[in-house]
Amino acid sequence: HAAGAGEPRLTLPLARLADAGLPVLHIEGGEKRKVLEEALAKGRDLPVCSMVEKSRTQVQVFWAP
Repeated sequence: HAAGAGEPRLTLPLARLADAGLPVLHIEGGEKRKVLEEALAKGRDLPVCSMVEKSRTQVQVFWAP
């Protein structure tokens, strides 16, 4: 349970996520979308970038404003 989260979270190792048959990333809020776009464009070393880059299939991103 993350102290700052309003809901329970599940954490999986990156290798497990990369092997997913349908990798999906759900983000909420404009600030998180901006961070994701900048990170992917600039190749920043963030966990989310590693997941997107190492996934065997294309990661689908769902954004909720």
